[in-house]
Amino acid sequence: MKYYGIVIEESLRSSAVLSGFDIVAHKRQGGWRFLLVALCEADLGHQIERLQQEMIPVAEDCWYNHFFAGERLVVVYQDRVFHTTVNPADGAEVIQYGLSHGIPREQLDFNPCSLTAAAALFGIDSLSDI
Repeated sequence: MKYYGIVIEESLRSSAVLSGFDIVAHKRQGGWRFLLVALCEADLGHQIERLQQEMIPVAEDCWYNHFFAGERLVVVYQDRVFHTTVNPADGAEVIQYGLSHGIPREQLDFNPCSLTAAAALFGIDSLSDI
């Protein structure tokens, strides 16, 4: 199974960690650069660990990146990983964690979390062939 992820480049101390991901697309929105990445399920755990090691410390500012595949959603904070579903009703604990670390509620929508939404955000015709 292939996972797609949204990585915010500004959440990282070094972009060198991105060498382990297939960068499918990127988009600048405001002061942030969003990267759409892809990786196989077998690499997910290892790549999440690498990503967390390169994220800026949570004491400086709390950030998250997220990955999705079908109905699965993985939200990666600097010091915590949540495995949930794309159903918003299942994400209360993930949202509460972000809120408790100062992330505004409107930024805790974990979108895009589907191939269709990711393709629309990044202006890609289709992700099904990637």
